[in-house]
Order: sequence, then structure tokens, then C-alpha cells
Amino acid sequence: MSKNSTNPLDHVHTKQRGNTWAYYFEKAKVDGKRQKEQKGGFASEADAQLAGIEAYNLYINGRRNNDATLSFADFLDIWYDRTRLYARNNTLEMREKNIRLHIKPALGSYRLSSITPAIIDEFVRQKRMDGYAFETVDRILNNISTALDYATWPMELL
Repeated sequence: MSKNSTNPLDHVHTKQRGNTWAYYFEKAKVDGKRQKEQKGGFASEADAQLAGIEAYNLYINGRRNNDATLSFADFLDIWYDRTRLYARNNTLEMREKNIRLHIKPALGSYRLSSITPAIIDEFVRQKRMDGYAFETVDRILNNISTALDYATWPMELL
């Protein structure tokens, strides 16, 4: 077993605890003392191994693998809920209205990872052709832009 290997199978171990299984792996030393990540309660050794690999990858990479099936509509719900603490009531009302009436009906069915500048450009062009004022379309576009910025950082989904 190589300590420098990036293969999770070289680092994640399992052990039986009574009728259940647990995984464990060694983390970085703190003040020269060994640190261990462990979790138990799995029905089988395979379940513990899979959970351990996922936990190890999260520990090494600092984040989970992106969910490629996350829709833009579902992400907008996450974004709206997480940014509620940082916006004023009027902003929240306008943001919720833009999401509900404009963004979700037109773009909500796309996967977050498949939203492109061309799709957004077509959305904006269609809104202007439908007669919406420049300021209205600009506010909607600002909501989209802010949400996508949030998806990039701190969420690291894009």
C-alpha cells in the first residue's frame, strides 16, 4: 500500500462492528497526531466501502462530484433559499417574482450544467420581442447572472 497513491481503495478500510460495518481512513496529522475519519452503521461491507470512498474523495477534493442531473429550476430554489439572509425584502420579492414568472418557465427544465450563454441570449432576445422593457429584462438577466455566479462560487457546481 502506497501512502502517496490517489486511489481511494488504498486508503479506505472497512471493519465489522457487531452486525454492522464501518469505514475508516487516515487524515492529515494535526500537531503530529494521527487523525482518523470513520463512520459505522452500514448493512454490508460493500456499503461501508462505497460510503468510505465517497467520504475520502470529499476529503481529498474538498467537494462532492457535481450532480449532472440538477435542473436549473431546482438550483434556483437552492440559490434563493441560501441568499435570503443577504438581501432586502424588496429585492427578495422581485427576485422571487422573476424566478417564478420568467426564469423557471423558460429555463427551468434545462440542466444547470447545460445552460449556455447562447441559451440565455435567446431568452433575453425573446423577452424583448415579447415587449418587456429593457429595465425589466435587465433585472431578470441580473438574477440569472447572480445565480450562475453563485453556482460557480461558492457552490462550485459549474
